[in-house]
Amino acid sequence: MFSIVVFVIAVVSFAVFQFRSYVLTDRTGPSIAMEEERVTVSVDADDGQLLAGISAVDDKDGDVSDSLMVESLSNFIAENTRQMTFAASDSDGHVVKGYREIVYSDYRSPRFSLTQPLRFRVGTENILEGVGAQDVLDGDISSNIKISANYSLSVNQAGDYPMEFTVANSAGDVARLPVTVTLYTAEDEANRPQIELSDYLVYTPAGAELDAWDYVQGITVRGTEFVRSGDVLRADDPEERAIDDADLSIQDDVDYQTPGAYEITYRYTADDGETGTVRLVVVVTD
Repeated sequence: MFSIVVFVIAVVSFAVFQFRSYVLTDRTGPSIAMEEERVTVSVDADDGQLLAGISAVDDKDGDVSDSLMVESLSNFIAENTRQMTFAASDSDGHVVKGYREIVYSDYRSPRFSLTQPLRFRVGTENILEGVGAQDVLDGDISSNIKISANYSLSVNQAGDYPMEFTVANSAGDVARLPVTVTLYTAEDEANRPQIELSDYLVYTPAGAELDAWDYVQGITVRGTEFVRSGDVLRADDPEERAIDDADLSIQDDVDYQTPGAYEITYRYTADDGETGTVRLVVVVTD
């Protein structure tokens, strides 16, 4: 009888304990409130700005807004728009998630850069040398640059090859840059004039026409350097020889009213008949 009584007491005590635990345990997470489900911010906005106007309250802990955190940002779901996933938690470890649309007021697609002309000796192993890319969200994304699989070139055959570079940022935006890559042999290039530009890739808004001559900084002809001095390229020699824009052939096929990628081709032919060529890539933006 004693054992039975002890057993009954133990069962009842356990049942009471379980009941009290069930009744007293917090089984719900925080409640989230948003002033706006869609906000417009700068690409430089921090988490505090992304979470502005969002609060979280828990039945047990009270205001738990300080637990709010940005969990992730999706790829673009519309123009300049991403979906943010955020979360709030309470002291019992309950996590509640919410969603908000983030619209960037000053976003632009990744932009390429060129530090040298796209001219390489036959046999080159890296035609991406000098090619870079910057993004307003991710900064330097040069390591993401790829060559489109739709194009190919023979590294052992001199010539001009159409190519396309691509680069993507963390928001899934892919920028493309169609270009012409030139491969040359050392023998063919030895006596050709070398044209130096201040830039080899320029972005310009639609309607803003460039003066192609302004980008020519110098020309080297058989060891003699002609360097820009005002509106001409002047040699540092007793004869004070000079080259002006009329001495160059500048083929500017850019449609400055229509967004897209274009090329300006510069050619200079020396007195000995040797011709040097270089290209300036021009991207007309919206």
